[in-house]
Amino acid sequence: MKPFRSPLPALILALCVSGTMVGSTLATSVDHNNPPPSLVVEHAEILFSSTGDNRVEGYLAIWNGTQIQANLTAITSEVFNSGEIYRNVFGTIEAVRGGVFIPGHAELKMSGSGVYLVLQEPTLPFNQIERVVLTLDFEGGTQLSVPARIVRRDEDLTDHRHGEGDAFAR
Repeated sequence: MKPFRSPLPALILALCVSGTMVGSTLATSVDHNNPPPSLVVEHAEILFSSTGDNRVEGYLAIWNGTQIQANLTAITSEVFNSGEIYRNVFGTIEAVRGGVFIPGHAELKMSGSGVYLVLQEPTLPFNQIERVVLTLDFEGGTQLSVPARIVRRDEDLTDHRHGEGDAFAR
């Protein structure tokens, strides 16, 4: 007969880890050589379209410094009525279903050729949007709210390289 093992220690660990991820976490100056042992949004940028359509793209760099995989299930904003995560799979664009997994001690770097965010149906005209706050929802109820930098041209996006520092457009 197998001895009874209580799931309580694992449950306590999961609650402690998820509790450390709740709140607003945007790293304005992360030491990329020694990142924090928590879930951190290193960059959040919103690229306004120059084509005049009713959408913007979002690019984030999210560091998961925990021991546990995080599943990013949604990203929303009060400035847009619709938000969806997409991925580019060999030139085919598809909506992400079920979330984006970020393993422990790994980073998700969004890009147009990979995973990225699309926000649509703005609540204000684009020329009146001065501030965008993104809310990231993770499986298990964890949420992070972070301000996003507004970018007007794709060449002004941050060139983020984990462990090497960032190159900013001039």
